[in-house]
Amino acid sequence: MINKAIRSLCRDCIAMIVILLFAACSKPKVPQQYTDSKQQPRIFPEYHDVTVPCNIAPLTFAIEEEGTDFVTRITADDKEWLYAGDEVCPTSKQWEKMKEAVLNSQSSILIEVFVGNNEKWKRMKPFAIHVSP
Repeated sequence: MINKAIRSLCRDCIAMIVILLFAACSKPKVPQQYTDSKQQPRIFPEYHDVTVPCNIAPLTFAIEEEGTDFVTRITADDKEWLYAGDEVCPTSKQWEKMKEAVLNSQSSILIEVFVGNNEKWKRMKPFAIHVSP
């Protein structure tokens, strides 16, 4: 009787772990429907329309907007990266690809922050990060 209960508990735990891993590994998606805000997102540190040297470490930031869900889209030339949650932390490899793309195309890194509340989304006013050669 105890062995059966333990097996059942183990099976339930494994199922829960698989579900959590699947949820954690799913790629964030930009909301299909949203309203545009005229305000830039409140982030820390504040990187709105800054120019950075090409040898700077990855810029990370926290979103300080009120919301329950967050998706950030970073585009550099024709490449795109998506981040879920209120902390945006590109890896060194991703950051290098972003900088390389904008330096080659003489463009800027574009940041779009989407804030969700009760399944209603708004896109904050996008901002750019310029990379100096």
